[in-house]
Amino acid sequence: MRTTSRMKKFTLCMAACMILGLGLSGSSYACTKNTKNISADDAITAVTTIAFVDIDGPKVQAIVVKYNDTLLKGSVSTATYNAYSYANLPIVYEDGAANGGTVTAAEGGTESMYPAFELETGTPGAITYAYVRSTPTIDPKHVGDKSGNYVIIELNTDYMLASAIADWRSGVAGGVEQLVSITAADNKIITPNTAVKSNYVDAYYYNMAPMGSGADQVDHSYWGDMVFDDSLYTLSDIAGYKLHTSNVTPASTQTYTNQVTGATITAQLPDETVLSRVVGPSFTGTHCFSEYDGNYYNPSLMYAIYVPPDYDRHKKYMLVLHIPDAGGLGDDPVIALTESQAPSNYASAWVQQLAKNQGYGGIIIVVPEILNADQDVDNSEDANEFVPATWQLIDEITSEYPNIDRNRIYGSGQSMGGMQILDMASQRSDYFAGIWARGSQWGSNYNKSYTAPFDGKLITNPNWQNWYYSVSDLNILATNMTGDGSSTGGWQMVDTVLKEFDNGYQIPYTIWDPTTTTQAEENASLEALLAEPNALGMWWDALSGGSHKLTWMFADSITDSYNWLLSQTRQSEVARGKLEVLKGSYSAGLGTDGFNSVCGGSGGGPGGGGPGGGPGGGGSSSGCAATAGITASPTSLSVAAGSSATLVLTFNTATTDILHVSYTVSVVDANGNNASSDLTITYEGRDGSWRNISELTRSSDHKIANGKALTLSVEGNVVGTYTVTFTATYGSTTISTTVPVTVTAS
Repeated sequence: MRTTSRMKKFTLCMAACMILGLGLSGSSYACTKNTKNISADDAITAVTTIAFVDIDGPKVQAIVVKYNDTLLKGSVSTATYNAYSYANLPIVYEDGAANGGTVTAAEGGTESMYPAFELETGTPGAITYAYVRSTPTIDPKHVGDKSGNYVIIELNTDYMLASAIADWRSGVAGGVEQLVSITAADNKIITPNTAVKSNYVDAYYYNMAPMGSGADQVDHSYWGDMVFDDSLYTLSDIAGYKLHTSNVTPASTQTYTNQVTGATITAQLPDETVLSRVVGPSFTGTHCFSEYDGNYYNPSLMYAIYVPPDYDRHKKYMLVLHIPDAGGLGDDPVIALTESQAPSNYASAWVQQLAKNQGYGGIIIVVPEILNADQDVDNSEDANEFVPATWQLIDEITSEYPNIDRNRIYGSGQSMGGMQILDMASQRSDYFAGIWARGSQWGSNYNKSYTAPFDGKLITNPNWQNWYYSVSDLNILATNMTGDGSSTGGWQMVDTVLKEFDNGYQIPYTIWDPTTTTQAEENASLEALLAEPNALGMWWDALSGGSHKLTWMFADSITDSYNWLLSQTRQSEVARGKLEVLKGSYSAGLGTDGFNSVCGGSGGGPGGGGPGGGPGGGGSSSGCAATAGITASPTSLSVAAGSSATLVLTFNTATTDILHVSYTVSVVDANGNNASSDLTITYEGRDGSWRNISELTRSSDHKIANGKALTLSVEGNVVGTYTVTFTATYGSTTISTTVPVTVTAS
């Protein structure tokens, strides 16, 4: 009876406590409150990200949410949160029209836009898994632990951006919204938060002032979301690189003036770089000649260096010099490390193992970083003071690490970087055991205003100006997209010169569509190419379609390219020997189209009849174009409304001089009325970015050389028929072409 009475009291007390939202405490059945609602605004104590360098730049793989309460397995799911990363965070441009939008700065408004995607499977950045974890790490099985203070939110990274991330600090940004209540292990209820919790600074104003001045400055300004605190993300695949830079200014603010509206803007600036990884100052070059102006400079060259963590001074090491494209220019060495996937790949265990399998201790990697205003090579085959400074840097590193095998030094780069490597390759005979150039080209220019002097120290090849002769024995893998007119034309010219002077030799060439082939199929295509008979060491693999900037996004994932590069030796080049038939007078038909006398001619010239639409037939060295003009390919366009098509313009100036030119573009409809707003025309800049055609036409300070190609994208906005006229004026000469454009209903 006593037990029954006690149980009845306990039951009544428990019922009362449940009604009042209270709990039991002690043996006297007193009711005490042990649950409390708390907002996720307070319960979430930190948000960090786990990121990696993908083929299109830094990308968030998972967002880590730390709670001040212990959570139980199963208490969260993919429906619990909204997740934010670069894939779905807006960028607010000060001049949207200059960045693919419609609103100009002059119209007084900003324009919010989201990233565009070249390829995507599923929704980019969408949540794929969410689970409780006892440590801030990803569970390979995606199920988590029984309990913990962390929630791991994995994101869909199976996409490729249409253009590179504007700033690497945006690529590691992540934020969350808790949408529903969560019950913690102590029965505490964590209610949804009222604001996004993130690791980034919201509405950060970024001004890429070095890219231009005046209106150009506004073109490259935007508000975005960036991570300022370097403890709030991990980017482990480049963590082994050490930084050398004198730019160590901590986070600050700076005031800008909008060059169009006159408005004053206070910009937040992050640390100049990841300060904790800086181990020394920038390298200082001495007495470095610039072909841009004929002067000598002592440039400051930032760089990152990777030395394997198991470095052993008793072992031999390979060396890779990798130089990024112009999009990797800046004042932070991390930019060069994240502009493409190449630096992280070279430092990865699988690529390092390629060297170890050959008896080496690994690979030392050097990645220079050049300021925005100091782009070191241009399309006229000129190079500034940062090229000799790079030689001095490499000489210092090979001296510091004497166990670097001088027979296994490699050059690697994309766009500007590949061009610099190709230029350097002629300056020292057989210095690089192998070169992998993505979206790059070079040649012989004997009409420079200023030419670097042969000094026997930095430049040790007396025939270096004869580029075709100097590289004729080298191991070179050229990779580009057929939509890249400059690189394609450059390698067509190499093919033309070799075919003309070397008994019809043609660079082994293959082509495939990277959007429809698997990695295994790409590797098989490359292996088949490399198995073809080849008297020289040059190979060319082309990726169909695309654009200049997409080249290295696709190319860096072709794993057999790394295997090819790191298996090349300097001894093979020396044994092969240069093509003596190419040696001789610099003016004897050996120069690049536009800079000397090889201009195609009777053999069909560059671009004619190569395999798969590839390298052209061997033209006569006397076939320079006699009549100036612009050639459009294709000669007419038909696009559906909302879609775009590529148009390549090739300029024939009928002179070997490098000229200053101004451009005009007009669009008229079938009635002859101005219809410039009915089509959106963008062009591909030297840094691989796409810009509105108005940016090209409002400045007269452009260089042009015979044979130069300009790649355009024409998008139809309004159904109709149009005539687009492109005009280039240099001196007293004006050349033009008209292209009919038909826009059909989508």
